[in-house]
Amino acid sequence: MKHDPNALTQEDRLVVEISTGKDENSLRTVSERIYEKTGDGTAKLVSETIDDDFKKTMTAVESAEKQPLMGAGKAEAAIEVAKLAWDILKETRPQAIAKGAFTSVLDSREMDPLRYPNAKNFKSDIYAVNFKNVFGTVVAGVKLRCIGTYKAQKPPGSNIPDGDYLPQVAFDVIKAEAAATTSINAVASVTSPANVGTADHVNPQVFVKVDITYSGWFKSETANFPLTVQGSRGVVK
Repeated sequence: MKHDPNALTQEDRLVVEISTGKDENSLRTVSERIYEKTGDGTAKLVSETIDDDFKKTMTAVESAEKQPLMGAGKAEAAIEVAKLAWDILKETRPQAIAKGAFTSVLDSREMDPLRYPNAKNFKSDIYAVNFKNVFGTVVAGVKLRCIGTYKAQKPPGSNIPDGDYLPQVAFDVIKAEAAATTSINAVASVTSPANVGTADHVNPQVFVKVDITYSGWFKSETANFPLTVQGSRGVVK
């Protein structure tokens, strides 16, 4: 059998795939980008497909990122984000929540999340991000979901507004893998915190964008996806 000099090898193509679903058995692909190496060793995008709903969400977050960082929404409120960006994965290893791999959205006059009672738990759908070679083999990938607490009430005796606060927004890494000589890192960042409630009943909202960066034999490439989180609803569909 003759060798085809034009045949692609595993080092000549990278497929970046994002899938989402309620559980691991219902994941569907919402974004796929294919990169190929050129003659001079650089990579170019040769194909891209994206689900319409996923594209709308991405566009909304990109638009929000261009706005001032702190917006009051329907009413002025002293909303503060405790941490604007945090690591989820470092060199393919999940970062422990106890080490600060989360954020909170509270009133700036009461920044202790433990003082906000009656919080409820929330979790988003699963997001799977895979980096594949030309043969369809996953060379690096991660499955995770956004988790946290919402609908927390103001601390007893506090003079801050009533409302539904977010004591914690974090990520649960279900699985992370990377082949030898490759790695993945993930960072979450918060965009445009705002009060979408009223002055008397605060409902903070944030956009959370996750950037997942692959480093390996092909090139360094980043995939990202956004989520909307509200104090009254947790993750917004």
